[in-house]
Amino acid sequence: MGSLAELLRAFDLPILFPEVTSLQTALCRVSASFLAEAEAMGYSADACSYLKADLAVHRRGRAHPLGPLPPPAIAVATTACSTYVKWAEAWQALYGTEVAVLDVPGPRHPSERFADVPPADRAWVRGQLDGLVATLERLTGRRLDRERLRENLAASREMLGEWRRLLEGNARHGWFNAVVEGTSFLGVVNLYRGTGTGARFARSLREGLEALPAGPSARGGYALAWAGIPCYPLFRRLDALFGRHGARFVASTYLTFASGGGTAPAAGWYDDPLDALAEQLLVGVRRATESMFTPERELAEVASRCALDGVVLHAVKSCRTTSTVLATTRQVVRETLGLPCLLLESDMVDPRAVSEAQLANRVDAFMEALARTPRRTP
Repeated sequence: MGSLAELLRAFDLPILFPEVTSLQTALCRVSASFLAEAEAMGYSADACSYLKADLAVHRRGRAHPLGPLPPPAIAVATTACSTYVKWAEAWQALYGTEVAVLDVPGPRHPSERFADVPPADRAWVRGQLDGLVATLERLTGRRLDRERLRENLAASREMLGEWRRLLEGNARHGWFNAVVEGTSFLGVVNLYRGTGTGARFARSLREGLEALPAGPSARGGYALAWAGIPCYPLFRRLDALFGRHGARFVASTYLTFASGGGTAPAAGWYDDPLDALAEQLLVGVRRATESMFTPERELAEVASRCALDGVVLHAVKSCRTTSTVLATTRQVVRETLGLPCLLLESDMVDPRAVSEAQLANRVDAFMEALARTPRRTP
């Protein structure tokens, strides 16, 4: 999400995030009809509910519940998620949309971290960016303004640095709920990536929160971490099920991988802004995929910053990318961090796969067990 916004903005292209417009159908409580329509088209009940909701919106003349969507002129994606490729192809079939998919290499072995960027990988991504620039120049009839790209990258560098400090501070102090407020903040960060507005927002948000007293989790409530995609059909109501037990989410891996790996350390700086973008893309996507595939590493970082009381893992019916690893994550977190874990199962958009009563029973049982567990100290 947002990981190529700096380049697209250099061509003055308006940017739409289909993951966001899809999840908004769930927040507006109309996603079920869109999903049923996509399944009537032949899409599996287990296919990505983001993709299905979006395609049904487009089939209805792009009549989104919050307003009409524009037709896509170009679909730009990375290989951070395999669904992106098929999503772009579906738009191409509908509209003849230009498609650009960047293959971003991941780590070669489990011990390799996201910041370990081999020069050959950077050169591989840079070559693909050159191809994308040529496509954008042909599509818009304009040449790339490299100075503007450099300015956009500098704005993102500042904004993402603030975002990283904000999330680290929240793990310690619990200023806001990482699942509810944190996801809302994330929407602004993605939307304004590559702009001075985004950098100013992130800076003022961090400064404002640092002036607040510590949140409830730091005053004796339960501090929890969330791993996975939020449950948008029960977005605030699911959080309230934990809140009635005095629990608050101080961290969420979603804020890392859905920001395109925005919590990664700043990438290197180069004379050529396309080289800087290539490294930023590599570091960010590798950080995002690590957050999805080995979330226990990020959870261990959170636990090192605060007296974390437990971890909630959210397995999503229609997203195997983020969900397949969670059973293993639960075992690793229990054994290496000694933290209680709750594995919930529902969906990110599909209300038909969500049972509030069952989730409430699971949450109540987990929190009652947590109340009998000795508290950790910082």
